[in-house]
Amino acid sequence: MSLESDSVVDKENGFEQIVDNVYDRADLFAMIAPHVLEMEREDFDASLVAAACVYVARKGTGIYPIWPKHLQVTTGQDSTTVERVA
Repeated sequence: MSLESDSVVDKENGFEQIVDNVYDRADLFAMIAPHVLEMEREDFDASLVAAACVYVARKGTGIYPIWPKHLQVTTGQDSTTVERVA
């Protein structure tokens, strides 16, 4: 995708925004990876591990509510369970 067609990237500061986005994703991965490794040892269902990763990512990036009703309905996981695993 070119910078001209990318509506998220400002043309004047495009490169800086791309670099920032890469670092943000790396930070997010670094935040989630230890939790995934721990959950694998505990033998949780893959869907619960995925839900916990979403929970940690939303919490770490300041998205509130962390586990809204639509995520509970979509995943079938209540906030208490996901929070306990995360």
